[in-house]
Amino acid sequence: MLAFRFQNFYMSFSNMARLKGGWNQRGRNRSLEEIGSAISFNIWQIAGQGVLDLENEGFQTDTQSQRLDVLSEYAAYLLQLVDRMVYEQFELDQRNTLISSAGLHMASILQDNRLETDGEGDHRSAFLNLLNQRIAEYSQC
Repeated sequence: MLAFRFQNFYMSFSNMARLKGGWNQRGRNRSLEEIGSAISFNIWQIAGQGVLDLENEGFQTDTQSQRLDVLSEYAAYLLQLVDRMVYEQFELDQRNTLISSAGLHMASILQDNRLETDGEGDHRSAFLNLLNQRIAEYSQC
């Protein structure tokens, strides 16, 4: 059953074009915030594919909202994975900037998607709370 409609989980095309077009400028230094934004885009794409893969294997989601719930969990896990990957490459304040930027950017993407599926509300804060909760839990592993 392929009930997942990926087109509903979007980053605006202008953001993707800007990210892809601007990223190819060789020799340009990137800020941690820009890198975090690029990481969030990749995490979002991987998490979306993860939801598709689960559904193709028989995992049932009945609503777009449920799909976003699963995608949010994927994203939280992947963000923690990125944090662990860069642990030895960055100082604590640099890691915090990078991971925070990625998390805040994903929260904005999720806010846009939740407005479509769940209506008005502060979905951004709920996602950030989930990220903080999962990061605390994963840090105990």
